[in-house]
Amino acid sequence: MLKKFKVSTFLFLMILLLSFFMMKFSPYAPNSIAFEMSMLPNQAHLLGTNAMGQDVLTRLAHATFTSLLFGLIVSMISTALSAILGLLAGFHQLSDKFINGLANILMVFPNLLIILIVAAFTGGGFLELILMMSFLTWPAYMRLIRAEVLQLKEMAYVISAKNFGGSMWHILRQHILPNISSLVKSKFIIQFRGAIIAETGLAFLGIGDPNVITLGNIINEGFVNKLIFLNNSWLWLVLPAIVILLLTTICLTFANEPQNNLKITSNKKKLKKSQNPKNYFGNANLCVTDLTLQFDDKLILEQVSFEMKAGEIVSIVGASGVGKTSFVKAIYGLLPPENMSGNVQIAEIDMTTAAKKEVIGKTCTYIYQDANAAFNPVLTIGEQFYEYQSNRQKVAEALENVGLNETILQSYPHENSGGMLSRAMIALAIINEPDFIIADECTSALDPILKKEIVDLLVSKIKNRQIGLLFITHELEIAHSISDRILRIENQKFIEEVAVI
Repeated sequence: MLKKFKVSTFLFLMILLLSFFMMKFSPYAPNSIAFEMSMLPNQAHLLGTNAMGQDVLTRLAHATFTSLLFGLIVSMISTALSAILGLLAGFHQLSDKFINGLANILMVFPNLLIILIVAAFTGGGFLELILMMSFLTWPAYMRLIRAEVLQLKEMAYVISAKNFGGSMWHILRQHILPNISSLVKSKFIIQFRGAIIAETGLAFLGIGDPNVITLGNIINEGFVNKLIFLNNSWLWLVLPAIVILLLTTICLTFANEPQNNLKITSNKKKLKKSQNPKNYFGNANLCVTDLTLQFDDKLILEQVSFEMKAGEIVSIVGASGVGKTSFVKAIYGLLPPENMSGNVQIAEIDMTTAAKKEVIGKTCTYIYQDANAAFNPVLTIGEQFYEYQSNRQKVAEALENVGLNETILQSYPHENSGGMLSRAMIALAIINEPDFIIADECTSALDPILKKEIVDLLVSKIKNRQIGLLFITHELEIAHSISDRILRIENQKFIEEVAVI
């Protein structure tokens, strides 16, 4: 793949540089007709002349550069529109309806038909063609980017960054844009190639400014002149086609460029921090009073209440779908207010208000079900640790406490096993010395041996630090082995509290 990228990039740059230098340093003007018509290649005219006595090499250089410029401008505008409108549609529901409606309208009508109609009224100049191609080709990739943004918004690492105080710009720059960069790159390359082919086809059909020298215009001129095959001046017609072939099928395959490994370049704080963070260590309570959860017409939990203190281990068990995960997400402030009623407080801070930013990631942390989904796949482990704790020594100590080496900081999530990622999640949870940790079925994807190892590790770390653990699980055996109390959810209620012996 890398060799293919190097070869195609080399060919592309060679064509670009050759066309530029030949255009600048050619002794002939591209539209000069002071030479003999249909000359064969010779020392003065390396590719001969056309039927009007113009130097073919000079015109080919100008045409190649113009076509490349056309493709570059169209792809830049179209890609920017796709990315910006896709991000806007993904983040704002009202904008989504308008943007998708406009995209539907543009995708209903064939682009060629619209271009022909507009060209009939405007004359189809070079600038008009650029604008038409740019504004007609953004909808398809906009929808792909929008779909990706909608999915990314629900990922654990994006939700954590948002609740930890990350600004919209930080979340876009750190988590959204890196994940859609491959789509943006593919759109740019495909649009670049498509714009060159489209302009060539339109120019061949006579649509466009005949005074602007493009590859399509040269092919059109050669095709109209039937004598080129009789006097052996066929290079006039064939060479532009070869250039188009090289540009569109060989050179622009660098869309498959492999991603380079990112390097950690800074340990500066990425998120907004509280100017006066409060320390409730050892005195914090987690209180839930009359909490009701409802999604549309489905009642999940009804007026449930409970309380726990720092240093206590409470397990919540129940069948799948009874609302265990929804319950702990409500506690951590991850559910929208319209889906819940009642009161949730951690360290006397209401988790339904903006003040929850003082708690999330500091007084209380959250371990997600799937460690693979909890880490951003395009950022190294280190970049994600330094996002929440800029002190490198504390990061190293947290990793050492869970049996991991600092070398994991240079790796990407997919380069580590499930067990290593689970350990990293525990390190991330304890790194800021919270009073409470919520573990949402964090061992469900692990094998039995590794599951016991991770649970033992988690329990040992929280007991040493007197951290409260709210542990969500399906497995009563694990719950009984680690818990001070066990709560079971059934029929939208905590129907029993089992004392652990």
